[in-house]
Amino acid sequence: MRTLLITIFFLMTAISYGQQPIIKKVTSEICDTLSKIEKPLGELSYEESRNIIKTVLIKNYSDWVSELSDFKKKTGKTNTAEYDFDKYFQHVLQMDCQNFRILDKKLDTYLSDKKKLRPLHLKAKEFIIALEDQFKNNDLRQFLSDNLKSKNIDDLLNTSKIEIAKCKRTTTLSVILVYVNGYTFRVRYFDYLSDEPEFQIDLVFKDNLDLKIDNLIIKDKTQLMIESKKRIEFNKKIENGEIALPPPPSPKKN
Repeated sequence: MRTLLITIFFLMTAISYGQQPIIKKVTSEICDTLSKIEKPLGELSYEESRNIIKTVLIKNYSDWVSELSDFKKKTGKTNTAEYDFDKYFQHVLQMDCQNFRILDKKLDTYLSDKKKLRPLHLKAKEFIIALEDQFKNNDLRQFLSDNLKSKNIDDLLNTSKIEIAKCKRTTTLSVILVYVNGYTFRVRYFDYLSDEPEFQIDLVFKDNLDLKIDNLIIKDKTQLMIESKKRIEFNKKIENGEIALPPPPSPKKN
């Protein structure tokens, strides 16, 4: 989806928090278009899905460009402005347009070259959307392994829903695979204006033999900001020569 929107043309983001009229307008037009398509949305090709979004964006091109200019002035962003809006706009579409979620499975090509891991990515996104939609815990447990369901998981699920509800309207959403404790999908919410982390949840799959989540690890903004500060301080020490990084290990011989 990121490549789709950026390559179409230069996009922009809202000037202030909340869903701006232009974002609401475009989201509504996309949803209205999808509701009138006779062909089942799940059967649309990547190109067909791409062209639906492209047509609406072209129609509103001048408004997008105008807001992009204002956004750059407000935030001082230049090189990343289009990317930041892309992520924010995609998040709004996922939240507000049920039909877009069907297209997103085609437009989001992350891990599409890894057939064994791709289903895990889609299941991770499905679970996150369920949290955003405030699913009941009994329904959320259907995503979890039996071992995790046997624990007192309600507090963790409730905390996640509360934290996500507080920030989801003002953030971009990132879902990235990190190879920790099996296959961990690190889900992060970033404030789309300040880029500060708001919430993080790790979805841990111990293997790819099923689509059940085996562990959940969450961090709130306070924890994330402390970690960010430590990383910045560590990098400064490296730049100032206070810390010397060890040389990389020599390549192993066959």
